[in-house]
Amino acid sequence: MRLPDDTEYVPDDAPLSYWLWNGVWWLHHPAVGTGCLAKHAVVVHDDGTITASPSIKIWGWRGMVHGYLERGCWRDV
Repeated sequence: MRLPDDTEYVPDDAPLSYWLWNGVWWLHHPAVGTGCLAKHAVVVHDDGTITASPSIKIWGWRGMVHGYLERGCWRDV
């Protein structure tokens, strides 16, 4: 969902999701929130899923997650 200032809004309880915005990939993890994948190599697969490397760490107000995003599926380290 877009807010009036054209920023992306993702509710805290949204499922794992990712999107491309202004040339940068973003990832929302339901356990901690949203993080930027600007420092990651992202491969877009023919089915529309993505793989990001290296591993991803996202810190949020509920803690931190560390894992891999492979073909759109999250795998904890």
